[in-house]
Amino acid sequence: MDIPFTKSKKGIILRVRVETKTSKSCISGIYNNFLKVKLHSPPINGEANKELIELLSEAFSLKKSSIKIIKGISSKEKLIEIEGVNFITLRKGEPNSA
Repeated sequence: MDIPFTKSKKGIILRVRVETKTSKSCISGIYNNFLKVKLHSPPINGEANKELIELLSEAFSLKKSSIKIIKGISSKEKLIEIEGVNFITLRKGEPNSA
């Protein structure tokens, strides 16, 4: 899977498109140059954003503290900054698509 990202001063920035209230949470592939993520949580009180960070943390074997939503906090399309990693590091932990 070609993960849609750009480099940043602190690490990398992922482009993520979120679908909420799904039957299961998973990374489901690439959609229009976004990493498509399905989340079980509803987009209420930050629940889906919290689940997104937890899912990315587990999928790429990263600390939750290194993952931040920098744009799109209340949108389906988000920019996620992952500090302290580069693309090669991210590819080592690349998840399988569902």
